[in-house]
Amino acid sequence: MVSTNSSKLNTPKSVYTKKRCPVIFLIDVSGSMLGNKNDSSPPIDRLNKALDTCIRKLRNDNETNDIAEVCIISFSQKISIVRDFTLCEDIETPILTASGTTPKFFEVIEEGINQLQSYLDRIEKEGSYKLCQPMIMFMTDGQPTLADGKNITDMEVLNNSCDEIRNKLQSVKTKNLSKLKPQLHAFSVGQASDNSNYILKRLAGEHNSYFLEGYNFDNLFDWISKSIEMASQGREVPNYN
Repeated sequence: MVSTNSSKLNTPKSVYTKKRCPVIFLIDVSGSMLGNKNDSSPPIDRLNKALDTCIRKLRNDNETNDIAEVCIISFSQKISIVRDFTLCEDIETPILTASGTTPKFFEVIEEGINQLQSYLDRIEKEGSYKLCQPMIMFMTDGQPTLADGKNITDMEVLNNSCDEIRNKLQSVKTKNLSKLKPQLHAFSVGQASDNSNYILKRLAGEHNSYFLEGYNFDNLFDWISKSIEMASQGREVPNYN
């Protein structure tokens, strides 16, 4: 069951059209994010710090803080909606903790797409918002596992799961979205394996999948904050480099 810390969708203060830029963070908080016992700065701590910096930048940006709405979902052996969609000017950064394995690898992306569709449905009912590029930011230092923690190695199962995700993302609909399709950006951090690289490319495509050696979350979240700023301004989001 998905746990939730919900906040109500912000409603417009006037009848004038306002922009909205929905962004969903899907963050791996499995046990590997604790790093090594001798690590003075565990990956989960670095992630929390970088996420807080990202949120602060967006909150302090006058062009973004009342446009971008952020939803934060964590996953390991369960999926948790840590923050429901909230305007950046109102959001407080959560502190994430790490434990467990990643049997919810694919399920959390499905949950993110479901949350996005629900958000878009609510926006459409309001009828007074112009949508900017919706984005889903998926980040992990692992790969799909079974409930017992063993990696899924059956390529047919992996390929089918990836294809189902891609099809589900393409099926997201709303009149307000017009021809603008949601983008899935997938990040592999830590020590990426050939298998995880293949899975993320299959999920997000060649240009929206990124493989980062180590846990350099500062650069990653700096790019994310800039991308959200650009999307909020109706500009094209650049590839990560």
